[in-house]
Amino acid sequence: MRIQSGLVWTAAIVSSICFCGLLWLAGCDRGVKRPVSALSSASARAATFVGSEACRECHAREFIEHQATRHAATLRPMTSAALGAQVPPIGRVPGTDIVLTRLASGYGVTVAGETDEAMPVDLAFGSGKTGMSFVAYADDQTLLELRKSYFPRSKSWYTPGHEKRPVADVGMLYDLKAGQRCVLCHASSLVAGTVRPDPAHFGVGCESCHGAGSNHAESAARRGEQVVHLDRLEAAGAMKLNTLCGTCHRTAAEITLGTDQAKQTHRFQPYGLMLSKCFTKSGDRLSCITCHDPHRDYATDARGYDKVCSTCHVATPVAEKGQGSLCSVNPKEGCVKCHMPSRRVFEQTKVPTSMADHLIGIYKSKVSR
Repeated sequence: MRIQSGLVWTAAIVSSICFCGLLWLAGCDRGVKRPVSALSSASARAATFVGSEACRECHAREFIEHQATRHAATLRPMTSAALGAQVPPIGRVPGTDIVLTRLASGYGVTVAGETDEAMPVDLAFGSGKTGMSFVAYADDQTLLELRKSYFPRSKSWYTPGHEKRPVADVGMLYDLKAGQRCVLCHASSLVAGTVRPDPAHFGVGCESCHGAGSNHAESAARRGEQVVHLDRLEAAGAMKLNTLCGTCHRTAAEITLGTDQAKQTHRFQPYGLMLSKCFTKSGDRLSCITCHDPHRDYATDARGYDKVCSTCHVATPVAEKGQGSLCSVNPKEGCVKCHMPSRRVFEQTKVPTSMADHLIGIYKSKVSR
């Protein structure tokens, strides 16, 4: 397919445009800073990424749990084997000129009414819990993202953030810098100088949070030697942990004040959490992993979150130990429902996704759903 044919590929000059799936939920329009391994020897070689499989032998429980998560499945090749029942239907994508076709090696796209050879679609961003975006390599330094994203649960296509674009505008072009930023929130490493993620490192893996692990894995394999440890996140303070999660899910540093972004404390969770009094008065203790196990999908049973709230909000006078006061409405349960109400991710659109507002507070009026 010739890019300059019927396709109108819009150059992503401004960095505010980002992929769908986890990308549009989390936001990718800023630089990605990976944690650096805490090497025990100044002469140690620079660590490289080795993939989560290298962690399996010593960290079996965490590895097995994490492999079952949506984080681990947030980037996959665009094939039936990888996507299974989540593969979108063949044919014209509603409201666009995009036509999805089947190829011998996977899937491709053409433009309705044209006879050009189909362009292969290489990657699927998103686990399928919400939206999935589909991307092709224009070349080693350029990505092409299809304008619409597919929601497997409802078998529907939406254009989150791009609703006002014309029908003919069926894709967006991302240069090396923008493409790398987005891909690195869905893979632990890239082939140097390209937008191509290493296939062995698809998904948010161990090294996405703990840093490149070659030195750690090699030293651990040589029994009797001093182990080169990675950054010890279990001892990290809340600010550090929230900032780490905010690498992809955003912190205040990546929010443009005075815009709608600044109101999206549900969409950008670390940002919302760190605005909350529960965080600012926690003594650097309230982090994302206070409520969420980083090696598992988030829990859907609100009672577990209520128990977390009760660790601070107990029946002890605030003045005595500086602990949180009890809720006058219900001191035992229902904390999240009232103090972290659900909001639609893209308000004023038909996108059927809602998230809990992470600006923990007292909401006296109904929050839009």
